[in-house]
Amino acid sequence: MDVRAYREQNGLLTKSERRIAAIKAIRDIEIEQSLTAQRLLCSYFTEEQLETPVLDFFKENLPDVSIEVEDNGEI
Repeated sequence: MDVRAYREQNGLLTKSERRIAAIKAIRDIEIEQSLTAQRLLCSYFTEEQLETPVLDFFKENLPDVSIEVEDNGEI
């Protein structure tokens, strides 16, 4: 058994270690919630809609939106 596992098992974690563990747990939950929301959102679209390139969709459905490319190539 490693030192951290021993300390954890015997309640010897420091306050900062408990905070780090709590932050990591919250991060993991938020990631899972985001993935679940993404899956739910994708379930509302047809396969054809999911395969449509985003820029084409914007041009067709949002003609007044302007898209600018930055110097580094990002949109």
